[in-house]
Amino acid sequence: MITANTGLMIGQWHQASELRALIQAYLNVRKAEISDQFLTLQAMRNLDTAEGWWLDQIGLRMGYPRPVVSDTESDVFGFDLSKHKGFNQARFLSATRAPLIGIGDDLYRQFLRARRYVNYAAATMQNFDAAVREIDPGAQVTDNLDMTVTVRTDRVSDLELARDTLAVPKPAGVKMIVEGRDVFGFDDSGYVGFNQGPFRTGLTS
Repeated sequence: MITANTGLMIGQWHQASELRALIQAYLNVRKAEISDQFLTLQAMRNLDTAEGWWLDQIGLRMGYPRPVVSDTESDVFGFDLSKHKGFNQARFLSATRAPLIGIGDDLYRQFLRARRYVNYAAATMQNFDAAVREIDPGAQVTDNLDMTVTVRTDRVSDLELARDTLAVPKPAGVKMIVEGRDVFGFDDSGYVGFNQGPFRTGLTS
């Protein structure tokens, strides 16, 4: 369509080769820009490549807005000096008044991948395990067979946030317990000899 527009030139300029070359060069640039914009739009509509506002829109369509957390990097501990009050008169700012900020794109993208199991799959232990691994591929998930499931992970705060914001599916009535992963190697719960304990990994029951 862009190239065809060169045919709209008035007849007296049809033989003006320099003008035609100038117009064609301009159209080529515009065509490249439009192509780049189209590719960018495609990328921004893809969960794996979307960023910022575009990722927020994907999350909203999935029914999972970007979670917010306290900005622990902000300087809020101490007295509020904004009113320039005298000694012992300024209001104390506690950590609970830290500003809230949205989680970063990378973590939000992981949560949205996990959230797909909430939206489109049954709340089974297998799907729960798969959703958890979208956030921490190395997590250890254990069905305790008492209506609780324990997740051992190096990313405790992230998985607690995922749990509290319903980013991961779990069977109704089942409590999700998140713990730091402080074990690696063989299961010694049975006090077996060296090289005889089963290796702890993955979903166990």
